Order: sequence, then structure tokens, then C-alpha cells
Amino acid sequence: MSDSPVLAGCTALAKVEAYLRQNIDIVGVVADFQPPLPSRGEDWTISFTLCDKSRPYPESGFPVRIFKRSAELLPQIRSNGDIILFRSIKIMPFGKIVGLSSFHTTWVISHVPTRPNTTSMISSQPKTSKLDPQDLEYIKSLHKWWSTRDVAVTPSSGLASIHRSVSGTSHKRQFSLIRDMKFDCFYDIVGLVVKTFPGVGNYTLYVTDFSKNPMLFAYEWHKTGAGGSYDHRGNSKWPGPWGQYTLQITLWDAHAAAAKQSVFDGAYIKLQNVRAKRNGDGRLEGALHGDRRFTERVDLQVLTNTDDPRIRELLQRNKEYTRRFESDRLRFEKEMQVKTVDVKKKDEEKQARRDEGNKNIRCQKPNHPITPISEILKLTDPTVPFVNHNYRIYCRVIDYLPRNLADFSVPNDALNGDKTAKPWVWRFALLVQGADGAQMRVIVEGDDAVYLLKMDAVNLRKSDHGLQALREKLFLLWGSLEERTVERHLRQKQKQDCPGAVPGQNQPRKRVRNSRNSSSKRHKYDELGKPLKGVDTDPDSDTEETAEEEAEEEQHGGKMFEACVKEYGIPDGDGWKRLHKLFGTVIM
Repeated sequence: MSDSPVLAGCTALAKVEAYLRQNIDIVGVVADFQPPLPSRGEDWTISFTLCDKSRPYPESGFPVRIFKRSAELLPQIRSNGDIILFRSIKIMPFGKIVGLSSFHTTWVISHVPTRPNTTSMISSQPKTSKLDPQDLEYIKSLHKWWSTRDVAVTPSSGLASIHRSVSGTSHKRQFSLIRDMKFDCFYDIVGLVVKTFPGVGNYTLYVTDFSKNPMLFAYEWHKTGAGGSYDHRGNSKWPGPWGQYTLQITLWDAHAAAAKQSVFDGAYIKLQNVRAKRNGDGRLEGALHGDRRFTERVDLQVLTNTDDPRIRELLQRNKEYTRRFESDRLRFEKEMQVKTVDVKKKDEEKQARRDEGNKNIRCQKPNHPITPISEILKLTDPTVPFVNHNYRIYCRVIDYLPRNLADFSVPNDALNGDKTAKPWVWRFALLVQGADGAQMRVIVEGDDAVYLLKMDAVNLRKSDHGLQALREKLFLLWGSLEERTVERHLRQKQKQDCPGAVPGQNQPRKRVRNSRNSSSKRHKYDELGKPLKGVDTDPDSDTEETAEEEAEEEQHGGKMFEACVKEYGIPDGDGWKRLHKLFGTVIM
């Protein structure tokens, strides 16, 4: 009987799937179990894995779950290595194929002997259940077979401690600090809960142990309000720590349910089997999924004993972090005071330049807020090709079309025998540049052009007087732009056979940057979560125009002025073309 692969009348664990939704007898070694827990209903439950010679390893064992009205009625498993014989257990698809107790289920347990060559203690439900001699013989052989395998079994009343050796490599996890975590590894950690965030089917914790990991997101501190309250960048409150000290961990399944009930901001917790992974931004975050075999298993524990050595070490790291933070905060506030003075000075200089703008130009809606050209060029809704909207801008003219001023007027195509209509109309385009460096083409035509120039269109190729009057008007608008443009294109024509290219529309002004300001560098952050000096994270940090550039452009394109433009669209094949037109602007 001892050499039998399975006890007579029982089904080998490898064949239980053939008896789906049927009651059968099974026997096996307890390879992994959890202590009794309350179920989601009114019952208590215990979960464990059974192994036999057909399923010899814990990883491939057969999961079993028993439900009873009280914990005392559950199988009294004492340790891994106990052997249990079930009569009339039901095989059910409970997420996966598992053995579930029914009203008729009974069992007998043979506990692991406390000393070698001693008799196993027996417990059963009901207590009158007995083992036949052949049953005892088989169970003894199963004890012997299990004890001589390459599986180390540590008897315990808690979670199983089974670790199988594969190629001499241990898979046991070790306690780790956040600073030592790397992608695609599993860790046990102890930390302080900074913030919690409930989700749909999950629960997110922000945990710190005050050890710094450069792969974490850098929370940046900044001072707001008269009281100096601290906000995370954005609208949500962030209590700290600042910098790369906080790990986001998403809990799932039973872990999420347990966290919702017991975890709170400021709690010390222990998490086991946390997977370190890379999020969509390439940063480090953690995930803790439920056990597929034991769905009620929870690898989360709230720690209340502050004498725990790991908590004491955490508190010490917190003190050291706070000291460094205060030092960096004082340094930052001094820098901000200097920067505030500089910004205020620049704003005053900018306002002074604006006050010295082109006095010869007036526009309607003087109280309408000025919109930067770069904002106008950004479509708020990519599904809409254009918006019918009027804007007030602050700009200068830097180029124009057509190149010859004599072509600024064209024959009126809408005459159709109307003797009251004017035979010539204005039609030209200006390339304007805003204070933000963005450029936009605006069309000037019809009555809007008449309002701008305060003169009707004529055949400029036959009217020297009209051409001269137009040139004088435009000089008030754009200064010496025409003269310099002609000179520039003549020089280009001498260098090449084709005429010089006209600057394109919607092209942001190119800036000269220092080669050290590369956004591709890996940045390092201080205790405030701010980039350390010497590493530039703002690609526009050194894009201020020099005084020489401003003087040259102002001389070339004239002074800045306020103007009104309207956005509209015209059919263009199967779609629409987005255009802007000057209106409500006059040269005095």
C-alpha cells in the first residue's frame, strides 16, 4: 500500500479536473496555507494548496478553500506538511479549478510529527471520523515521501515558508529600501503612507521611507500665498516629501480591499511581494496584485509598534531629509527674492517699450485683452479647422507680399456691370511678429484696407502719385522695412540665380542657444525636487532677445503696435484653410 501512487477510493490531484462539479475524495500534503480569515459574507474561510505524487510541487499543487460558520469548524491545520484526507469535496470552477467544501464534506488531518519516529496527531471533522489501517499506511508513506523531497518545509501557524531550490538559486525576497529598488524585481518594503487614492478596482498608495531613488518622480516644492503654504505643482495638495523620495504603489484584488479598510495617511505599513515596474513616463512605480491561488491572501500590514527597528531607521532618515530640505528651502527663497526683483524690472522695461510703441497706429476695442500670436496659432480643438473669433494683438510687420508695392491693388472682380463699384481694390498680406517671437500672416483687403490706409485703391502702375502716397502711409506702419527688404533681396539675388525666399507663415522665431542647454540630459534634483544648478531643464531658459537683436528688428520692421485680426476659413479641396485678416486698424 505504501508504494501506491494514490489512496484507494481517492482521485489523484492531477485528474480532479475530470470531475468538474462533482464530489470526490482526495488526499494530499498541505504545501501552502493561510490562517483563517472572515469571508466577504458571514462565513470564515481557509485557503491552502495540496500536493501528491501526481502534483509534487507547491507551484503546481491543487488549491482548496473551505467555508464554515466559525473559525473553530475549519480544518485545524497546524503547519505546512500536514496531510489531509477529504471525503466528498466538490470540484468547482471558482475563477480556476479549486476544491470547495459542501455540507457533506468531511476530513481527517495527520499533523507533522513534532519529533522523528513519533506518531502523528490526528484531528478530524466530524470528530468521530477514523482512519482505516490502509489509510494510515498510505499517510505514513506520504509523510516520508514529502520529508525526503528537495522542498524545505518550515512548520508555522502563519503563512507558508516554502522555497524550492532551482539550479541552486534562492527565490526568497529580502527587505529593501526604496533607494535600492530596480525595475522588474520583487521587494518587501516598510514605509510611511503619504497619500491614498481610491480607484475603480484598485487602491493607490504613495509611500516613502525617506530614501532617494533617481528613477522616481521629482515632486517640486514651491511657495504660495502670504502664509507660505506648500502645494504640489498643479491643483492637488501634496504634503511632501519633496524630490525623488515617494513611490507610487497600486494595489489590486484583496490587497486593495484591505487597504481601503485599514490604511490611512500617516500610517506605517509593511508590503510584501511588491513588483517594481516602469510606468508610461519611464519612472519607477510599484504594483501588488492578488494571489491567483489564494484570492483572499493579503500581503499588507499596518504597523503600530514604532519600536520596530525599520521604523526607527525610517524616522532617522526623515530627520536627515528635513535638515537638508530646510537648507535648500532657505537657499531657494533667497534666490526667488532676487529673481522677483529681476522679473519686476524686466516687466517694467517691457511695459516701457510697449508705451513707446507706434503712436501712428490705432485699433478698435482698445480695452480688449491682447492675445499672444503663439496662442492664436494653437488650435484649441484639433477637430475644428478654424474658429470665427476676433483678437487684439501686439506686433510689428517684418515682411509683406506681393514684393512690389504697385501690386498692392488689383482689379475688382466683383464689378459685374455695377457702375457704383470701385474698379480697383486693395489686396495684400503682412507677416507680423508678436512679442513672443511667433509669426502670423494677415491678409489686408477690401474695406478693411481702405480703413487702414485711409485711401481708396487705384491702379498703382499708372498712378505715381497714388504709389507715393501708399509708400508714405506704409512707412508709418513699418518704418524702413520696404527699403531694407529690397536691399536684402538684391543681395540674395546677386549670390544666387533665384530670388530670395519669403519667410513662411506660422514659423516661430529661431533662437540661439548654448549647446550645454540640451533637454536630453538626465537631470538631478535637490531636496525641493528642483533641478540642480548646471543642468537646464527649460528649453526656453536662455531665449531672451539681446538688445542688439531688438534694436535691429525694430529698425528693420518698425515699432510694435496694436492691431485687430479676425480668424476665418475658406474651402480648400475636401477641407478648410485657416486664415487671418486685419480689421479695425488705422494708420493716423
